[in-house]
Parts: sequence; structure tokens; C-alpha cells
Amino acid sequence: MNRSRNRLIFIGLILLGTGFVALVRSTVDDYILSIINFVGIYVILAVSLNITNGFSGLFSLGHPGFMAIGGYVTAILVFPVSRKAMFLELPQWLANLEITFIPALIIGGVCAGLMALLLGLPVLRLRGHYLAVATMGFIIIVQVLIMNWESVTRGPLGLNGLPALTHLWYVYAWVVVTVYVSWKIKFSS
Repeated sequence: MNRSRNRLIFIGLILLGTGFVALVRSTVDDYILSIINFVGIYVILAVSLNITNGFSGLFSLGHPGFMAIGGYVTAILVFPVSRKAMFLELPQWLANLEITFIPALIIGGVCAGLMALLLGLPVLRLRGHYLAVATMGFIIIVQVLIMNWESVTRGPLGLNGLPALTHLWYVYAWVVVTVYVSWKIKFSS
């Protein structure tokens, strides 16, 4: 009985979210749409942070660093080849590579996951304040790399001129997936 009620609630939330996205896309301007996109992205970040900090009790601060790594990998992969030559100094194989959004997003997520694995192997032996300081150090390293590796990231200017590929349907579909995975982790045995 409880499982069917939870499924109905989840299906109702999906339908409500679909109606919300359809209504918003047809009624608000591009600026408000970009803010609503950022809200969805930050919901994904907050829910994933709740998995480590809330459910497992590990106080990790590394999430923004992993998000930045995945975001930059994805952005570099979808960046048009004609603009890469003007703005970025990449290896030849990467400078001539332009991938569509979904495969690039998956590759960016895999790269962020591999970095999380590499960082997690030594760091997850720590607990409490030590774990927080170690993961904060990771964020600082990622930020310094992004700001100073101008040939790849353009430093403080960032990567502008990217094609507008992310929209409300993608973002809020990932919100639903993230909330669902978090829900399943919380109520699993």
C-alpha cells in the first residue's frame, strides 16, 4: 500500500513538473527562463549534497569542484570547432572534436565521477573536520586551475559563445532523476 502511494505521489510530481515547465516556457522571457534553469541546476547540486552530507553523515565540500570539472569537459566538447581555434589552445585531437550535447554531457559526468573516485580513495578515510578541509582544498585547487589555465578555460572570462543546448526540459528531467535516486537511496535497505 505504501509503495503504491509513493509511486502515485512521484507520478503526480512528474506531471506537475511537466505542466510547470510547459507553462513557464510559454509565458516568461529568456532572462527569467535562465534563472529558472539555474534554480534547477542548484536543486540538483543541493540534493546530491544531501546524499553525502545528509544521509551518510560525511561532511564533504567537493561537489562544486566536481560540477566545474564536468561542466568544463562538457563545454569544451560541445564548443564549435571554428571557435575553439580562436579562443582555446587545445591538443589537435581535442581542437578538432565537436560532440553533440548528450554524449558530451555523459562524458563530462564520467570525467567528474573519475575525479571523484581518484579523490575519494585517499580522502574518504578521513572524518569530520579533516574531510571538510581536504575537500575544501580540492575546491581551491580546481578554482585555481580554472582561473589560471587560460589556454583551456579562458580563465576568469570563461567559455562564452557556447551553443544554447541546455533548456528547462533537460534540467528538470535531471532534477527528477536526482530526486528519484536520492529518494531510493534514503528508503533503501
